[in-house]
Amino acid sequence: LVTAETLNVYSTMLERLVTDFLSGSATNELTGFDSLAGVNDTVQGLSGATYSVWNSRGNLARGTAVASITFTGGSFSTRGISDFIACYNNATEGNRMPNVILTTWDVHAFYENKLMQFERFTMGNGSATGNPSFGGLAFRKAAVLASPKAPSGTAFFMNTDVVYAMFMAGADFTAQPFVQATQQEAKTSELVAKFQMVCEDRRLVNKLTSITA
Repeated sequence: LVTAETLNVYSTMLERLVTDFLSGSATNELTGFDSLAGVNDTVQGLSGATYSVWNSRGNLARGTAVASITFTGGSFSTRGISDFIACYNNATEGNRMPNVILTTWDVHAFYENKLMQFERFTMGNGSATGNPSFGGLAFRKAAVLASPKAPSGTAFFMNTDVVYAMFMAGADFTAQPFVQATQQEAKTSELVAKFQMVCEDRRLVNKLTSITA
């Protein structure tokens, strides 16, 4: 019973944390990736308007003035690949580049359908099972993954080397001693987690918004 309840707590917390990180905006939530991958604003005490390197670079040409940077996409069928190229390139410095592109199921399907236009089949000896899709999707060195928690029409270009959770000492999902409440036989234990999502370098993360079919 204890094991089952513990797994349920972890599952519930994970669900909440993923929701906060991908689509949260309330002041008592984690700093979401949408905020970490931003421009010309203040995040976690640093201003992109003051420090030009503290900005993501969107999907326009490198060197675009900070005030003019945009993340707005459009129709994936006409500009999706070019937008992916721009966002990926703009989040790359030397051998540091996005390793995950997290998006919605719709955008994931737009990308898969785009790739299938260039698919070719080679038949081996004997019978073969028809399969026009892929075992997984990638863009250059980044896995392309879908999440139901991702905001509509959005693709997040993540570098997990520079975006991570920073925990307070002694509060990294630490289980407290079991305590018996007054006039109750059941004992409870609190699971303590105090942390924030941080980004070391906003130039190495990016995003694309307003993606349609």
